[in-house]
Amino acid sequence: MIFFLLSFQYLPFGLIDNSLLKDFETDTIVLNQSTYYIHFHKTKNPFFAQKAHNVITEYFPKINNYFNYEPKEVHFVIVPDSKVFNGFATPIPQNLVFLYSYPPNIGDLYMGGSKDWITQLIVHEYAHIMTLSGAKNIFNIFGTL
Repeated sequence: MIFFLLSFQYLPFGLIDNSLLKDFETDTIVLNQSTYYIHFHKTKNPFFAQKAHNVITEYFPKINNYFNYEPKEVHFVIVPDSKVFNGFATPIPQNLVFLYSYPPNIGDLYMGGSKDWITQLIVHEYAHIMTLSGAKNIFNIFGTL
C-alpha cells in the first residue's frame, strides 16, 4: 500500500500533456472517437505506437464486450529509452497506462521469448484498467483528488 501511494508522485495529475511528456517530442494517435490516446516519441517509438494502434483496434472491442464496459478515456504513454521490460496502469486519477518499449529477455518468466510481447503487454495493462476501474468509486467518498 505504501508503494502504491508513493508511486502517485510520479503520475501526472490533470491532463496528460503535462511535464511528463514535455521532456521529449511527442505525437499522439487518437482512436475510437477520442476514447484511446497513444502518446509516443516521434522518432524513437513509431513502430511501437503503430503496434499499439493495431492491438487496440483488434482486441479492445472483444475485451470491452467481455466486461460489458468501455472506459471513457484511456491514455497510453510509450516510454522510450527504457532498460526495463514492463508497464503499469492506474485508473486513478485518470485511466493511464505506461508501456516501456524495452523487449523482454528470453529468460523472463512472463512473456519471455514471446514473439508478440507487445500485444501481450498492452492487453495485460488494459486488463488492469478494466478490472480496477471500480476503484475510482472508492475515492468519490473523499471527493475529487
